[in-house]
Amino acid sequence: MKKLLLIAGLALAVVVLALLAIPIFFKDDIVALIKREANKNLNATLEFEDLGLNLFQNFPALTVNLEKLSLVNRAPFAGDTLVALKNFETSINLMSLFGGGPLEIRSFTLTEPRLQLIMLQDSTANWDIMQAAAQEQPETTAAGGGYQLALRSYAIENGYLSYIDETSGTTALIAGLNHRGSGDFTSDRFRLRTNTDIAAVTFGAGGVNYLNNVHTRLKADFDIDAANQKYTLTENELRLNELVLKFDGTIAMAGKDTDLDLTFSAPQTDFKNIISLIPVIYSKDFASLKSSGQLALAGKARGLYNEKQVPAFEIKLQINDGMFQYPQLPTAVNNVNVDLLVNNPGGDPDRTIIDLKKFHVDLGRDPFDATALVQTPVSDPHVKANARGRINLDEIRNLVQLAPGTELGGLVNLDLNVNGNLSSIEKNQFDKFQAAGNVAVTNLVYNTADLPVKVQIRQARLALSPAKVTLSEFDCRLGNSDLRAHGTLDNVLPFVLKDQTLKGALALQSDYFDLNPWMAGESSELQAVPLPGNIEFTMNSAFREISCGKLKIQNVSGVLVLKDRTLNLVDLNMNMLGGSVLANGSYSTPEHALPRSFFAMKVAGLGFPQTFESFVTVQKFAPIAQSLQGTFSADFELMSDLDSTLTPVMKTLTSLGSLRIANAALQDFKPLTKMAEVLKLDRLKQLALVDLKPSYKIRDGRFFLEPLGFNVGNMAFVVSGSNGIDQSVDYSVKLRVPAEEMNAQTNAVVSNLLNRKVDLLQNDYVDLVGNIGGSVTDPQVKFSAADVIKGATAQVTSLLSQKAEEKKAAAADTVSAALAKQKLELEKRKQAAADSAKKEAERLKEEAKKKLKGLFKP
Repeated sequence: MKKLLLIAGLALAVVVLALLAIPIFFKDDIVALIKREANKNLNATLEFEDLGLNLFQNFPALTVNLEKLSLVNRAPFAGDTLVALKNFETSINLMSLFGGGPLEIRSFTLTEPRLQLIMLQDSTANWDIMQAAAQEQPETTAAGGGYQLALRSYAIENGYLSYIDETSGTTALIAGLNHRGSGDFTSDRFRLRTNTDIAAVTFGAGGVNYLNNVHTRLKADFDIDAANQKYTLTENELRLNELVLKFDGTIAMAGKDTDLDLTFSAPQTDFKNIISLIPVIYSKDFASLKSSGQLALAGKARGLYNEKQVPAFEIKLQINDGMFQYPQLPTAVNNVNVDLLVNNPGGDPDRTIIDLKKFHVDLGRDPFDATALVQTPVSDPHVKANARGRINLDEIRNLVQLAPGTELGGLVNLDLNVNGNLSSIEKNQFDKFQAAGNVAVTNLVYNTADLPVKVQIRQARLALSPAKVTLSEFDCRLGNSDLRAHGTLDNVLPFVLKDQTLKGALALQSDYFDLNPWMAGESSELQAVPLPGNIEFTMNSAFREISCGKLKIQNVSGVLVLKDRTLNLVDLNMNMLGGSVLANGSYSTPEHALPRSFFAMKVAGLGFPQTFESFVTVQKFAPIAQSLQGTFSADFELMSDLDSTLTPVMKTLTSLGSLRIANAALQDFKPLTKMAEVLKLDRLKQLALVDLKPSYKIRDGRFFLEPLGFNVGNMAFVVSGSNGIDQSVDYSVKLRVPAEEMNAQTNAVVSNLLNRKVDLLQNDYVDLVGNIGGSVTDPQVKFSAADVIKGATAQVTSLLSQKAEEKKAAAADTVSAALAKQKLELEKRKQAAADSAKKEAERLKEEAKKKLKGLFKP
């Protein structure tokens, strides 16, 4: 008996050791298998930091844990992270690893997954990562490769999803997603049980958020008929905040078609449930809210759905005599009545009708009414809508509980009517499209903890006509800043309904505008703002003073043109740093790339110390400016990528230019001080510079100074070389020093360089040739040769200049070519802006003529 127990114990020990050893021995094979299979079949790169293998957790299945997994796109979304998650745990049939068949997955859990889904205008999707060869193969194969779902359960813990569809203008944001599902996926017929809880759901389309941070809960069970690809909804309940919806019906797949037979309804009919979807109401003591009124919400969809057709569907929403009031507030929202029908008889999506027959609400004593009818929304939207009412914003604080510190006040009066087909506007057939109305804002005040300054609009008036929306008056204060504007917007309805290009012209004036409150918090950094691709705007600006950090800018005037995700600056004049600046250029934000800037600038009378302190590019590429006193003028062109704080990415910066320095003093510049110490020439520690005209180029993170010859008193210099953003320096110097400037110590240095004693006469000169290396803060100075020029009166000759010319040529070609291309684009933009301004002036002139004629009619 003891012998039998011993044998059993040894057998058990062997099994346990095997279970411990298998994950160790086969870990590398499994890692290679996972990465090989994924990266072979995906147009993306799968990576993970660590792999954990465990045979005990779900024995006899192998449990695999992948930590810090990421899936990074390749072109055309190269570098974008499609998926990132803290941990991926899956249970795999151990025998499927070695049987030559598909990999059998029995369960999986995703912990803290983050998904970023993007579809571009051309319908290219970043989640379409399966390579063509992989797409043609089925998921289950008879032998070798692939995988097979033999799921019993799966889970997602604390997930996050961002979705942007540029083709439809749809966006979605899901935060705090927790989802669990269970069922026997190996069976042809089984019940799938799911439970979902999402902390916040935001969903928008066409620039409108229909759900905003809505707490969403879904309990849904499905009867799955896998053989016939038919799914029947059984027990289910969807809760959007306090609104409960019930669904019934079936979903069946038939080739590329989806056959739908679904109905939904709201079993609870209290008006209070639907207003829980309004964030400002739901977030503040919703349980204590007094409410009355009836809600009826129902819908159905029946028929085939595919790329070309939609099923017959209908959505009805009715609210009768809705009312709500917070007990602690004096005023109620009364008489909420809504009658909305959205339907389509099936087939053509263009047969959809959106009919808002009634929308009425009394905000305190002020009524607001609206109706809208939209037909043929795909081919040629026909819109008939009106809105009329007076909104007293001072009364809002008596209706809803605003966040602490919120200020809100003022009056908004509106009366708007539109009726007609969108095509009439697109064809400039304004006589066939009725549009009239106006919006007037008076003494609007708005401030919250999220805003950096208080917003005050003293007056604003918008007038609607078939051709355009006219802003006739806009007088605003943003904190200490003032802003006035007038202008027009064209193509407004096509922009809203069909995402076409919005066009406009605006004139801006300000006596003082402070940018500092709009900088990013404690870092005081501006933030890169993506520019829209479907807005074309021309802005004539006139700002008397602008504050940006420590920088004060006066008398700003010029034209800004926004088009194709690019903001163009045309003849922007300003006074700053004690001088004047004329700038032309552009700031662009291409898709899936860093922002980009190009400027061609003329500056005059700028001070060196102020320029060094104000511009990071000067600090990085021209550290000598910190040691200069005086002013300069310059012509230069500069091109660079920008990071998220609008700071130039130094490695991408390209520039060329020339400076004019009439008078300047250079002192306490360490390379110069070190050169004076090496040569024993104290005269070099402080130089008075007169009539200098240096030229430079920047590329690959280095500043290249072209050979520069100049005189300081009776000494002559030739300097050339480069310095980098790492503060390294590599400069060659040729210095011609008259004998009268030299002392005994200098003579000793020269004699040592020549290996002979030097006796200099009064009209003799010494030519010194040296190199400055090391860094700006720790320069290394060496002189390698010297010549004595007896009685010389000639200008400085150029042993060094020849070497400098070689460096100059090396730096020149790529810089000039890149900037020349940008300059040509800039000239085209300037001409387009001039043509646009001329056309607008002619239009205004014609309108003025018509008005004058009208004055003299009998």
